[in-house]
Amino acid sequence: MLIRIMSDIHNEVCREETGRDYCVPGLADDKDTLLVLAGDIGLLNRTQTWHGFLSACSEQFKSVFLVEGNHEWYHGNIEKHAYRNVIVEHGFENTHTGLLILEEENIAIIGTTLWTDFFGGNPIAMFDVSQGLNDYRLIHVGVDYRRLRPEYILELHHKQKTRLFEDADHYADLGYTVIVVTHHHPSMQGIAPCYRNDPLNAAFVSDLEKEILARKIAWWICGHCHTAMEYAIGQTRVLCNPKGYPFEYGNGFNPLRTITVR
Repeated sequence: MLIRIMSDIHNEVCREETGRDYCVPGLADDKDTLLVLAGDIGLLNRTQTWHGFLSACSEQFKSVFLVEGNHEWYHGNIEKHAYRNVIVEHGFENTHTGLLILEEENIAIIGTTLWTDFFGGNPIAMFDVSQGLNDYRLIHVGVDYRRLRPEYILELHHKQKTRLFEDADHYADLGYTVIVVTHHHPSMQGIAPCYRNDPLNAAFVSDLEKEILARKIAWWICGHCHTAMEYAIGQTRVLCNPKGYPFEYGNGFNPLRTITVR
């Protein structure tokens, strides 16, 4: 199975600066390839930042699998907007989120945003992130449209992590090759050297290496950190291939990055 991987397209910025969506470069075997988008494609309540892009991707590739990043909910409501609704409402029949089972290839793809745990719920980290990250000014929650709080995100992290690992265990026990797709990184290895001491790292990675080492996960695909990287957690290969913002040239992004999963 061929899988093209990228994240952090940020069409909301592309459109402001160039007037058009990012265009994924074509390859001869795209019709035999699954495109994985690990979040931050556009803003869910700004249709123009994702509709044209996803339409083009769904036509270009055999199928598409995506998860929400944090930016998907900017100027929106985390409990109202979701790709699962977009897929149904706009008829993207070959586009998937959450869970995709490829029976012929014996592959299970499990996806979620996987918000971070603030380094185990550290109150200082939670305060620093709430003061320093745009998420807590631009994302709202619930019918009363209240502002996002780190306590809400911590609870959501635990729910998403529990579901993700339960599904990973289930499909691994059934003999599937398991691929996980999240927006946030599952390891401290996801912090680029230039950000080692940044107080906002708690909003970018969680240390889940012990949980991953105890499981059979072949690939973990993620984004959020705008530096391309690959690293290993035991037998699990972690891959991050973010496009990033238009000015972030030289971050290692490879728009043709494709893996083969057997």
